Amino acid sequence: MPSSFDTVCEALGAIIDPYTHQKFDKKSITLQGDSAAAELVLSLGYPISDRLFESHHVLIKGTLSEHGWEAKRIDRVNRIRSHSVQEGVKALPGVKNVIAVGSGKGGVGKSTVAVNLAFALARMGARVGVLDADIYGPNVPAMLGVEPQEVSVAQEKDVFEPVLAQGCQSMSMAYLVPDGRPMVWRGPMVSGALLQLAQQTRWDQCDYLIVDLPPGTGDIQLTLSKKIPVTTSVIVTTPQVVALLDVQKGIGMFEKVGIPIAGLVENMSGFTCPHCHEQSDIFSKSGGAALAEALSIPLLGSLPLSPKLREAGDLGVPLADQDEISSIFEEMAVSVTSGISTQDIDYSRHFSNVQVTD
Repeated sequence: MPSSFDTVCEALGAIIDPYTHQKFDKKSITLQGDSAAAELVLSLGYPISDRLFESHHVLIKGTLSEHGWEAKRIDRVNRIRSHSVQEGVKALPGVKNVIAVGSGKGGVGKSTVAVNLAFALARMGARVGVLDADIYGPNVPAMLGVEPQEVSVAQEKDVFEPVLAQGCQSMSMAYLVPDGRPMVWRGPMVSGALLQLAQQTRWDQCDYLIVDLPPGTGDIQLTLSKKIPVTTSVIVTTPQVVALLDVQKGIGMFEKVGIPIAGLVENMSGFTCPHCHEQSDIFSKSGGAALAEALSIPLLGSLPLSPKLREAGDLGVPLADQDEISSIFEEMAVSVTSGISTQDIDYSRHFSNVQVTD
């Protein structure tokens, strides 16, 4: 005999989400119908693709079946909220969550990871922005397929309108200095430029703002940690020893300033010859995985040394949805954002600033 409606709801609420590793909140489940034709809507705190949602689908359908119910339809909605950041840092208007992508060393593919994470999130229905925080060497416009000389950033009372490209909002110093003129600036000027780009851009209800940081642990990183609300960070490395030594410093910096680390991405982890199909570990092997294990942080994924990924970045186009590397970025994006969804919710932005005077 089929279980009662309340019993089924209780059982559904006990399912462990395969990404957050927490029980589904019963408030996030809307169940309608009866045992013969149940319709269910699951509200998730992070975006997810149809392919990855299949794991939820299997769990829900199995639970209903155990209680004698038949799943006629299972849908999902995304309910992405603002989550906690560093204490005392004000929220960015129009931005719910900020994800910083950093590295200890240059040339490890940090911008590639940042942009492709943004593409993956946008494909899954999230509203995404990309902030190019590399003032000296901005590469984000090229990887988004934008020709800076063809862009005129609208300004209204010192407010910048973000440039739309490939489904993402973006802002970069390259849009404001389009002739390729070098930024021969000292630290305070660079930090001021970052704050202007972040705070004076009219971000349009971004669920996630991806910040592509320059390498190292200098002025930009310190300004970010003190002035910009960062929800979590992603660290990029390659497997060789030199990169791993540097990336430990980047991880230590985020830990010191109290910014959570979502995990580590190992890039250029191996090259497969397209002719003989033999794999060569050009930049060593599994160094990122070993470091992640040693530091007890998640390994978000390993990316191969791939001509397709390089070509997509050079052309400024997303990888095809069905591409194997695109699927890796999709899984990375869900890992990062599902982790964010388990952090404390930031309720402070729902209240007006209150000043108490004598």
